[in-house]
Amino acid sequence: KATPDLSEIVIEGEQSDNVTRPTFESEDLTVRVDKYLHRDFFGTPWSKFVRRDFIVDNEIFFPPCKIAEDDIWTSELVLSAKKFLRVPNIVYVFRKSTDSVSRTEKTPLQTVIFWTDPIAHGVKVLNEFMKCREFFRENPDQRYNILEAFIRPHIKLAFYDADNLSPEIAVDTLENVFKPEFGAQSILFAHLCSMVNDYQKLVKQQNRRIDELERKLEEKLL
Repeated sequence: KATPDLSEIVIEGEQSDNVTRPTFESEDLTVRVDKYLHRDFFGTPWSKFVRRDFIVDNEIFFPPCKIAEDDIWTSELVLSAKKFLRVPNIVYVFRKSTDSVSRTEKTPLQTVIFWTDPIAHGVKVLNEFMKCREFFRENPDQRYNILEAFIRPHIKLAFYDADNLSPEIAVDTLENVFKPEFGAQSILFAHLCSMVNDYQKLVKQQNRRIDELERKLEEKLL
């Protein structure tokens, strides 16, 4: 449901790496991967004109994810196109919706399930896509970097505000999300558990730091 308050209209229109004029992107995949890792590409499908036959020939489709399927689609597009032109005047006008899929209020457990879903269902698609490309077969480290760049922000969103979940519940939740693909992604599952543990430790450290700073501030104000 779109909010009727026009002040809630948001306009986005800048390329993330300051493209100021029409520019052909480098055909060097090493350069592109580096830009991808620095999040220099606008990830939304609505900001692109693409030939249909190119998408079909390269089998670039949206995977069955609850969210972030457009990120995977864009990743495959960027890593497949021999050349493409980037322009500075991208404009996106939208109303903030309080009951959209991404903005609906969720419990910590629902948040974990929501943001780990694209990892469970999207990483396999992205990985299989890259395995079919000669560049990534010859540069497996780059393939790993791409997957890592996709996974890490979703894990952060899933667990950053879920520090009250016990490690046991966190692992059990991940196991349920990954259950249909558990055998095929067991290594990824172990990696995710390690990342979750790191984030939970980081959140607890930051919360302690915040409490300490607030205490010192109160002492100064008294």
